[in-house]
Amino acid sequence: MTNKTILISGGNGKLAAELNSLGERYGHRMICPDKRTMDVRDKASIDRLIDEAKPDLFVHCAATLDDSNISLSLETNIIGTVNVVSVCMERGLKLIYVSTDYVYPKNKTDHAEDDPLLPVSKYAWTKMGGECAVQTYCNSLIVRGAICPSPYPHQQAYTDVHKNMIYQDEAARFILALLDETGVVNLGSASSSSLYDFATQSKPDVEPAESPPDYKPKQSFLQVKKLLNLLDD
Repeated sequence: MTNKTILISGGNGKLAAELNSLGERYGHRMICPDKRTMDVRDKASIDRLIDEAKPDLFVHCAATLDDSNISLSLETNIIGTVNVVSVCMERGLKLIYVSTDYVYPKNKTDHAEDDPLLPVSKYAWTKMGGECAVQTYCNSLIVRGAICPSPYPHQQAYTDVHKNMIYQDEAARFILALLDETGVVNLGSASSSSLYDFATQSKPDVEPAESPPDYKPKQSFLQVKKLLNLLDD
């Protein structure tokens, strides 16, 4: 792997921190500014940092997950991503956009990268809005991840909901292995488990619980064959 200078947005986030730490161990020059230094809602701040750092690649992790503040989500997840795409396009800079498995519909269990999309929440709609911008730029990779912070962030985990989730440290390892790829890649574990079994890996005292009757989807699996094939190449 050729060492690169990598700029990461969302420097206050845990995934950005994992990428920053692991990238440095791999020998990359990592630049991971917080929002005060580079706010993706402000295109000029992105321009300034790129002009200073001269990165080879931009990993766009910055996002707002809070569905209660839609105005902020629109500004960050859609307008911010449009700004990032515009800057990368102007400079011919490779872009990796971290999206979410929530852009896939609730009523289908097994999701492949070329499946139709139907986001399951307002947050997911804003992430798909970001994807729309990224899809206009050929020198890009969209990563649709079932990614969870470590340790598991909740006191309870559902025993009847199954996904193929991964923790952020493992997600960072995969993303750094895909720096030269373009298109769309699903990012998750090779096998599925209940949220409870997954949660106990990082939080042994998590409480088991059943999901509410109206909770959907109860099962949601990302097809990761494409990812595994790329890592085997």
